[in-house]
Amino acid sequence: MNNLSPEIIRDAWVEVDGTRLKDNFMAARRAVGKNVKICAVLKSQCYGLDCRTTAGIFRESGAYMFAVAVLSEALEVRQTCPYHSILILGYLSEGYYPAALDRDISLTMYRRDMIEALSAEASCRGKKGRIHIKVNTGMNRLGFMPDEESADIVARAAELPGIEIEGVYTHFAAADEADKSPTRKQAERFTAFIDMLKNRGVPYGLVHAANSPSVCDLPEYDFDMVRPGLLFTGTYPSTEVSRDRVRVKPALRLMGRLGSVALIPAGEAVGYGFSYRLEKDTLVGVLPVGYADGFTRCYSNNFYVMVRGERCPVIGRICMDHCMIDLSAAPDAAIGDEIVVYGNGDDGAITVEEAAGIRGTVVEEVLSNLSPRLPRVFI
Repeated sequence: MNNLSPEIIRDAWVEVDGTRLKDNFMAARRAVGKNVKICAVLKSQCYGLDCRTTAGIFRESGAYMFAVAVLSEALEVRQTCPYHSILILGYLSEGYYPAALDRDISLTMYRRDMIEALSAEASCRGKKGRIHIKVNTGMNRLGFMPDEESADIVARAAELPGIEIEGVYTHFAAADEADKSPTRKQAERFTAFIDMLKNRGVPYGLVHAANSPSVCDLPEYDFDMVRPGLLFTGTYPSTEVSRDRVRVKPALRLMGRLGSVALIPAGEAVGYGFSYRLEKDTLVGVLPVGYADGFTRCYSNNFYVMVRGERCPVIGRICMDHCMIDLSAAPDAAIGDEIVVYGNGDDGAITVEEAAGIRGTVVEEVLSNLSPRLPRVFI
């Protein structure tokens, strides 16, 4: 990449490999087969990558529809994809129904009063309120309980003016764990509820449940459509899922430029709180990436980056906008050198999956913590 690329407006950025995004999408497509639709989940800016650009890539690759968490994300995706279906997976208060209706955004419904309110608003505006019924099969976050009473509510909702049921879905809470029995229990509850809707003659549309981990491990739950998201970034949900059905490669790198090089004498300390003291004369570099970028303080004295193909430890506490690195392994490093912070699996750098392990968290948190102030540069 050109060091003076006009796309980069600061000396740290997220590099996104568009070809790998396409390849990862096609890997999911091959796994589920041509008869199963793909809903590309783009929440949290497509896990930190930029939802508008990735939506365009997945649209061209054959995504049937998109899913996001909140209305603002839906409106961003709509700019890139004016005709594709977009589903908001989370809660949306009634005051925002007009904005969603005007832009043909599909909404998740999990209460009778929500559906009735959307019906009234849609009827007044001469619009069609497109909805997906969420079923609570055990996660106990959002959703209708999978019982006869809820089936009756959905049956009545299907007859309301201005309402079109596009689908019914649930969310698996533990598909990324080694024990798949809780997921199977959720699936049993879900399919039992589908049978209740069938018995009432409800036109419930697409049936979908599979997230990224279940796409990896549980093909029996592909149903009519799957909802992968994290997989497209080229990272797996956990070490407990199979990597055989869907083979993906990391599509992003966190990059920065070396901003300072100084020889600091032995005995001196580095960074806030003097948490790291030099045992020998050391070439110390400064990287303009800090915890305000999502490069958390827990990496302090516990991480390495790649400089000129060599591993260089992060030393001292991570600052808000910078961190310091020991350049002993790359003594010829110069100001302006590109540094790989999070790697793509081929460059020797720590990947986001490995970074999640250091942080004791999930990959989704590492990715979604990447600050908006980091430019996203697609290659």
